Amino acid sequence: MEPLTWGDPQIHFWLRHTRKAQEPMLFFGAQAESVVTLLEEQMITGVANPEESRFRRVGMLGLMEGELIRHGDMAAQVAVLDTYYQCFMVGGKLVVVLALPDMELMGKAAAFGGYTAPLEELPSPHNAVRLYRWRTTRCDPVAQSLTHHDVYETTDGEGISIRRWHIQTVEYYAFPNEVRLMLERVGYLIEAGYGGWNDEPLDINAKMQVWVARKGV
Repeated sequence: MEPLTWGDPQIHFWLRHTRKAQEPMLFFGAQAESVVTLLEEQMITGVANPEESRFRRVGMLGLMEGELIRHGDMAAQVAVLDTYYQCFMVGGKLVVVLALPDMELMGKAAAFGGYTAPLEELPSPHNAVRLYRWRTTRCDPVAQSLTHHDVYETTDGEGISIRRWHIQTVEYYAFPNEVRLMLERVGYLIEAGYGGWNDEPLDINAKMQVWVARKGV
């Protein structure tokens, strides 16, 4: 994943929401380092992917895309949100970023045998080696999970196989109304639910879900 720059709308979103936030400000996710580095240019101090036990009180916390659902199913997500709630100062701000469920993929993956995507060539760390992936996805609509079985293969310049390996991962998904209910159940006061980095409405045209909430009195 390439580092973010000031041309990315995401950075301007974080800038708007950190200017008046209390410290310490923590960010978790693959892009947390980029966000913190760019915010420091505006004299805003944040900490990327810290050991959570280091902070007993938090002023703002940003969960990048995928950070909440990586903890597991809805029960696990509520537990994580509650843990953060206990660490927040009164008025502390939480920002949660999630993908919108891919309805087309879910429909295909719920069929018997799942859905096998077309062969995909991925960027390779070595110029002389080509990297390919076959992905089969199965959807469990009750658990609200997508199980991906990936077969990777590297080949040389002549197409001769060098290595092949398998990886299985589980990806959970959450619908906007469920996220709202999870936040409210824990006790967060929801300020807004956006459908993009430029504060677009969270409606049928949304590309993602971005939730902004606070800890009440």
